[in-house]
Amino acid sequence: MSNTQQAERQKILELAKQGNPKIIAALLNRQLQLRGITAKVALKNICLYIVLESDTDTIPEERPLVEFIRQAMTKLKAEGFKTVKVCGRIREEEIPVWMREIVLDQNIEPITEQKRTVEILKSKSEEGLSAWLKSGTTVIPWESENLAIENNQRFLRFHLGFEDTALLPLDSIKEVLRVSAAEILPVPHMPDCVLGIYNWRGEMLWTIDLNNLLGFPSLSQSQGMLVTSTTKNVALVKFAIALQVGNQVLGLVVQQVDEIEEHNWQKLQSPNPGLFSPKLLPFVQGYLTEASSIVLDARSIVQSPLWQKNLE
Repeated sequence: MSNTQQAERQKILELAKQGNPKIIAALLNRQLQLRGITAKVALKNICLYIVLESDTDTIPEERPLVEFIRQAMTKLKAEGFKTVKVCGRIREEEIPVWMREIVLDQNIEPITEQKRTVEILKSKSEEGLSAWLKSGTTVIPWESENLAIENNQRFLRFHLGFEDTALLPLDSIKEVLRVSAAEILPVPHMPDCVLGIYNWRGEMLWTIDLNNLLGFPSLSQSQGMLVTSTTKNVALVKFAIALQVGNQVLGLVVQQVDEIEEHNWQKLQSPNPGLFSPKLLPFVQGYLTEASSIVLDARSIVQSPLWQKNLE
């Protein structure tokens, strides 16, 4: 290996360990593209976001891909982020089909049934990520790449009421789920905004009707999206957003999610009390003019005494 190749390899390695999203994307794509998957990577605060997009109309395989990303990031030992949020989507579709969070400081053993798939992913690109880092192969023209980390914040847009939409910071979202009303167990003597309990990967997830909480028409009024226990026909509850603040997780049930967007967080304007109803105002973090949308405050929603005091 020449001195120039060694210098390039070292530069790639250093940038990857620093958490540079474009370098990490290049490393992942060297392996994933063999399976018809393209990775798009962004870094915000201490969280790395990886979007895995299928090059066909096939849904990206969730479990083996998440395990592969976990192993690759653990082996890389990158600095600058502690968690990785991975979502999979079909080509040209903005809405993810699935979303998962990986905590890198937890030593979790790979699931047995996933090991073979992960090994196949590795073998298709010689010896995987570590082999590529040692090979000295350059896949990025340094002069033409802008390696600056983006300052924009990523948001998930979703529906409120009949025609309104709102944004939530993506770094506060742990997962987006598709659930049906039949899967939510109602709990008596709770506020109207509390729908009940959902079995979320073996854990108890409290779910709320976000429309009802914020003063919009409830889901039961929105084209029969949600049914009561006395209704014979079980309608589909489109999406539940698992919102996490600290160790608390709350499921926000909404009728539709739209897409992931990037906006300049510094342009967020403080909420004007005269523009929002008293029921909505406590949960608004601000307004983004460039997005023509409100941004909801994840912490205020999760820790709201309006419903939380009833769950203690």
